[in-house]
Amino acid sequence: MCGLFGFIAADNIAGPDVDELLQVAQAAAERGPHGWGMVTYHCREEDPTPHEYRRHRELGLPVVSMARVIPKAATSALLVVGHCRLATTGHEADPDELQPLKLGPDNWFAHNGTVPDADSIAQSFGMKLTTGNDSEVLGRLATLGLGGGGDVTLVEALSRACNDMTDRDKPFAAAWLVGHKIALVRRGHPLWVSEQPDGLYFGSVRWDTEYEPSMLEEHLYVD
Repeated sequence: MCGLFGFIAADNIAGPDVDELLQVAQAAAERGPHGWGMVTYHCREEDPTPHEYRRHRELGLPVVSMARVIPKAATSALLVVGHCRLATTGHEADPDELQPLKLGPDNWFAHNGTVPDADSIAQSFGMKLTTGNDSEVLGRLATLGLGGGGDVTLVEALSRACNDMTDRDKPFAAAWLVGHKIALVRRGHPLWVSEQPDGLYFGSVRWDTEYEPSMLEEHLYVD
């Protein structure tokens, strides 16, 4: 299965400990040999309006390239969402299928798991897919739920989409970044979290750290 990793800054303290983040990412890379991707969110002021996203994608074994990319790319990031891919659908040599998937100007989705009957679900909802990755269908369904009216959080929209699209016994884990908000949701598949002075680190594979990681119970939402 694929691996997730990332970082959520505490109180807008800019940037993770890049050595710690690299360790989290390389541990997650054990689960994704076909390539990796990462999106970092950077804000130049306290107001989250003037922000930018920076994206990196690379095919092949992630460990070596992570050591080259992460220390530079994530230095000032307030939010990081990364994904290491084990291809189960689509084409493993297509960089457009590396996650996090870009579902909109400020909508980034990373998922560990499979989506049965993804093509038929996409057709029934009239989705225009841009990749052959079944995770895109889940992300777009969650996005539809977010725009359905009412005060719906990312966690609620993502949880409903996961429950609607998959058997309730089927495991998954996902990280969803929309604007400056982030949601982590899991059922069955592991997602470890470690709260540290500079923020919260998360990853699919437990890593060695001074701050003992614990298993995410169900979900985490940061507004």
